[in-house]
Amino acid sequence: MEESSTPPLTLQSILPQILLPLSLLLSLALPPFKLRGPLCSTLILSLVYLTWTSPFPPPTSSTQPRYALFAAWFFYVPTLHKLLCTVPEESFWRIRRDEKGKVVSEKEAMSMRACGWEKIKWALALLANPRGVGWNFEIKGLRRARFARNERAAFLRRQGLMLAMDYLLVEAGMAFVKSYSLAEVLERLGWGERVLVGVACGLVIKGSWEAQWLFVSIVSVAVGISTPEEWPDFFGDITECSTLSYFWGTYWQQVLKHSLLGFSRTLISILHIPAPTLYSYTTHLLTGFLISAVFHGASLYYLLPTPPHHLFLSNTLFFLAQVPAILLETYALSVFSFLEEFEEDAEGKLHKRSSAWRIGARIAGYVWVFAWLFVTGWPFLEAYFNVGMAEWDVPFSVLKRLCAEGNEGVCVIEGLDWEIWGRL
Repeated sequence: MEESSTPPLTLQSILPQILLPLSLLLSLALPPFKLRGPLCSTLILSLVYLTWTSPFPPPTSSTQPRYALFAAWFFYVPTLHKLLCTVPEESFWRIRRDEKGKVVSEKEAMSMRACGWEKIKWALALLANPRGVGWNFEIKGLRRARFARNERAAFLRRQGLMLAMDYLLVEAGMAFVKSYSLAEVLERLGWGERVLVGVACGLVIKGSWEAQWLFVSIVSVAVGISTPEEWPDFFGDITECSTLSYFWGTYWQQVLKHSLLGFSRTLISILHIPAPTLYSYTTHLLTGFLISAVFHGASLYYLLPTPPHHLFLSNTLFFLAQVPAILLETYALSVFSFLEEFEEDAEGKLHKRSSAWRIGARIAGYVWVFAWLFVTGWPFLEAYFNVGMAEWDVPFSVLKRLCAEGNEGVCVIEGLDWEIWGRL
């Protein structure tokens, strides 16, 4: 990428990034009033646009800091849903029970003073918990928390170990990706190398998301803001990813699942689409993937002063391509009986198919999911390479400190040649 002079840092350039999180908090801490949703949402979206077009962080040299700030849409999209489609104080509350097991916290925010300390804490807790863990809107498909409320030390040990592993995984993946030039990725790579680069990029994205979540969970539990049982695993069970519907709906997109479904349910209600039907299911898919496409695309498009125009199109096509694939997959699983896990005997009773059949079906499902995501996702990865992803790096290098320089400057760890990872 070409470097240009960095504009001077001014209060005006960083003000949108400061005001955006404050606007989210203020919108939820205000009292319920008519038009609060549209007014606060307009303010939030205006600040979002200003962060995209702001010269801070400067869109020169590395685009990594700019992209990190643009990722805030994982928090403001759920807030927009709550403001536009619900009355938050009437719709969301933490699950607290009395000695008899009765929920005693229903509509707890209705009795809180607007912008008071209790309401602000409630708003912060709601903002920080888009999956609804411990709230009345907890999403389906969450894995059970590994630790109970009183297992704080064990929780912190495991999260710390997982954070270290994810950090090393991300650094190694980035080092591997750096060993390829932009021209190689876009023009000269064969399918085998593309698979390797695609897997490395996928692991980097997964590891970086999970590392951020692990860090926040460690800090929150360490200082007593939350308890271990409020932090189930960030991703679903990867061994169940034999269908695209599970991959997207349960494994990957837990943070936005509630808000995306909320937007689509509101749209279904407005358009009077009968549910549950094929039309309502298609509406759910189209709404969710279109919102993801818009905000992913905008986050990429505004990284550079003069971005390639095909970035937004490549990104949008990747997300929208998932819709017909999931519909076809759902149809196949419902129509072809040989794909079902259970079979009917002569007496009409259901029995599980053989272990060999189940293993074969599961492997075929893995191949299908990986192949579809790779084929449709390669243009999506090319968009990231176009905005400088290959130049991104971790805040500080651990592998460099573990490595010893060989005679040719190749990274060596305990005698192993790491040339495949590039020059760290």
